[in-house]
Amino acid sequence: MPTTPATSQEITQLIAAALQRLPIYHEGMLKSVATAADIATVQIMSPALNLDQQLQIRAVIRQALPKSMQLNLTFPQHDHTIPMPQSSATVGDSNITRNPRAIAMIANIIAIASGKGGVGKSTVCANLAYALAQQGVATGVLDADIYGPSIPALFGDSQALNVNTQGKLEPRQVHGIQYVSFGNLATADSPAIWRGPMISKAFRQLCYQVSWSYRDCLLIDLPPGTGDIQLTMLETLPLQGAIIVATAGQLALLDVRKAVAMFRKLDVPIIGIVANMTNYHCPHCERDSRMFSDDDLQHYAEMHAIPILASLPFLSVLQTANMFSQRTELVELATLVRNSL
Repeated sequence: MPTTPATSQEITQLIAAALQRLPIYHEGMLKSVATAADIATVQIMSPALNLDQQLQIRAVIRQALPKSMQLNLTFPQHDHTIPMPQSSATVGDSNITRNPRAIAMIANIIAIASGKGGVGKSTVCANLAYALAQQGVATGVLDADIYGPSIPALFGDSQALNVNTQGKLEPRQVHGIQYVSFGNLATADSPAIWRGPMISKAFRQLCYQVSWSYRDCLLIDLPPGTGDIQLTMLETLPLQGAIIVATAGQLALLDVRKAVAMFRKLDVPIIGIVANMTNYHCPHCERDSRMFSDDDLQHYAEMHAIPILASLPFLSVLQTANMFSQRTELVELATLVRNSL
């Protein structure tokens, strides 16, 4: 990784040299480079790029830049940072048409989903965010579970969200991570008794009415199932991909199938599966015992060409945002996500 160059011209030369090594490079591809306050804003002009090629361009530019410098990469001819193709599908009784609109200051969006409740999805999301932040990735979390928000408790933060002079919510910041959650808008004992349209409106507000600082990656902690929030997200956001959190139990696997089918119908890549609560370490006998048979989940993943990204143990203590983040599996998962940005 290069040391921080002194001038914008040197940054431009680094990026140009990296792009020229790509088979898809052509004259005029690098439209502009601007640097300010350790952020490089880069515009790429090439009308025929698909998603994989755009991700490839991001990867080589990210590698060329100093580690301390953030990257804001745009493709003006494609309308947003890394666009997903428009597509449509029928999910249940709903006709869903994707027309993604980027969130200001957010470079990449990854959904953390489960299908099934109670599998530790929010814990995995919070710990992945913490591990990414430890690797220098500017990370945000959007807690989209309106009915049961867990992120504030995992981050040990119960302060209310403030509204700035522009009428936008100011995200909370803990461990270097920015986050927003309905849990910071309501008291702990207040239930959200809302119908579908209200839920969709609240989700859009958490997406577009927040004053984010620049984020390399925004993780969206989804509620269980394939309901209103999931469909609203699929309609409106340019997702880079989805990570599915599951236990190896057969009941959880039933809902994993539904979640995977939903994302694939709308052409959202499945980055992989995190197998959670795979074993329990007994503090008395010091032995590890398997919680479930891993065979069904492993077989399903192999049949559908989905990688198992990590296997995490069950812990009986109160779960927090940094309990797994130093484990080898989470560090490797964070590294995989970071390298895809």
